[in-house]
Amino acid sequence: MELTLKQQEVIEYPLNNTILITGYAGTGKTYALLNKYLNLCQNYKVPPQDMLFIVKDDIKKDMTLLMYNVINPSRKFYQLNIVTVSELVKYYLEFSELKLFQNRIDDNRKRSILKQITRNKNIPFSFELLYDEIKFIQENIVLNIDDDFLSILNKEYKQYYLTTRLTPKKQLLSYQEKELIWSIYKEYLIRALDDDIFDESTLYQSFLRLLYQQNNHLTFKFPYIFVDDVEQFTKVQLDIINCFYDTTETHGCYLSQDELKCKDRYKNYQNSDLFKHVTCTMNLDINLRSTLNVYNIIKSFLTNNALLEPKLPYETINREGRLKSVLTFYLNRHEDEKSIVLFDRLDLLVNHYGYELSDILVVFNDEQTLLDMKQACENHGISVIDIKEHYKTLNPTGLTFIHKNEMSNYEFKVVFIYDVDNYKLCTGVVNKMININTNYADSVNFYLQISSARDLLIINASQIEPSSLIHSSQIDYQEFAFELGSKFFVKPTYISSRINDIIGFIKDNLTNYYGYSNKHFNNVQSFDLLVTTNTHSIGVKVVDEPINELKLNTIISSAQDLDYIAIFDANHYLVYDLRDYNINRVIDLPNY
Repeated sequence: MELTLKQQEVIEYPLNNTILITGYAGTGKTYALLNKYLNLCQNYKVPPQDMLFIVKDDIKKDMTLLMYNVINPSRKFYQLNIVTVSELVKYYLEFSELKLFQNRIDDNRKRSILKQITRNKNIPFSFELLYDEIKFIQENIVLNIDDDFLSILNKEYKQYYLTTRLTPKKQLLSYQEKELIWSIYKEYLIRALDDDIFDESTLYQSFLRLLYQQNNHLTFKFPYIFVDDVEQFTKVQLDIINCFYDTTETHGCYLSQDELKCKDRYKNYQNSDLFKHVTCTMNLDINLRSTLNVYNIIKSFLTNNALLEPKLPYETINREGRLKSVLTFYLNRHEDEKSIVLFDRLDLLVNHYGYELSDILVVFNDEQTLLDMKQACENHGISVIDIKEHYKTLNPTGLTFIHKNEMSNYEFKVVFIYDVDNYKLCTGVVNKMININTNYADSVNFYLQISSARDLLIINASQIEPSSLIHSSQIDYQEFAFELGSKFFVKPTYISSRINDIIGFIKDNLTNYYGYSNKHFNNVQSFDLLVTTNTHSIGVKVVDEPINELKLNTIISSAQDLDYIAIFDANHYLVYDLRDYNINRVIDLPNY
């Protein structure tokens, strides 16, 4: 892939600067970072051991290595020195021979300890608010001062005390509430240190305190730092990275950012010391990844979403693609219909369009639904893998399932969002006043879901309670077509009960796109429209209920001597070739 002019500007920017590369999904931020890294190796002869490329987690690490290997096939000479923050902490402790933070605990254990601490305390707010506030303290407040531990804690408490904090209902936390929260946090921290047990947030906060104690005597530093998706890190994590940034000689720091992917709506990560080095901001504005219709869906969603409020320009290259996006919005009237749509689309994509199962990501907004559908896929003989296995495996073969909370900036040819329903994705109206924490997080999740699609996006929603994120005020429906690859651009406003209108629409399509004329159209009792020519005959059926195997067999049994049948229901446009006494699903109707 050729570099854009703005990406090339990043590559050629002089050293001794910190560049913040901003842009929305698909604008090539990671690609620019990797090319800058390679440029330093090739043109400035910077050895890889002087550079550190930092990503959020192991999945992002695997994705980045795959991209780098494409950019630099002769990686024998220019190895990518890439780590996660967790690995950086581990390597430093091992290299410094410090046997600290050995015992890790998960989130459930942390919650259990906090509940023990608060058992006999009169807390005037919910446990979730307490947990979130302690997490905020751990991810954002560490002072770099020379003092004893308890004195530092007291000064950090003053910083928290003076920080404006809001409840989920947008009410200010009182000073008395903050004092209570801090006392519980302090008790938890001291217990963790005494028992030598560390959850993730406590680990990073304690490690940063250790680095501040060692001050300028760290055992290693790097003059060139790269941080991809900087918005995915906490302030404390970025301050840890900053400690390893060596600016004493020739140096450079390169950060990529998409603010819309930040799940912290206050964007506290931008207060980190690493951001104080920024000397230049470069905006990448061209979506290089998605087909035009997927891009337009992303753009209309962002433009109409009051919570995310995009601030940068965002254009797209003319990458049409041969498939249109499919919205089964308002069309699923009961739970089984979602699975009918999923298996039908899989059949069409894999058996007719040549996609592999590994090209498809299925996103679930409900954990139990994910488990149920995983079992249903196994019953159909379809292998299901998780996102880690997809990127760890050299040639993955299964269909990838993921829950919304695991979403990051992935890339798949097809993204199928299974259940875009109210309370599963977004609660209530999308605005700044109602359920703001939940709605903001789900707006970010949905942005990550739709922007991960390269060729095709399929959204599956219930008729009774669709998510507010796909109401007409959020997404331009003109970017969706009803079926994959056919010349029928049936819109999701299709109402199967108005059969006469639909038949008129079908006749128009057959005339405009397939070469038929009125002389080929006939009425018969068994079908809503019969199309006959000298070479073939087509029966068209519009049904009010979703197609199942029994209904399909009933329609086929009435086909008699027809060559093709086309069936429209609330979710499908199905074409079957009946010639040679076989029943074969095909992509589209034949031309005249």
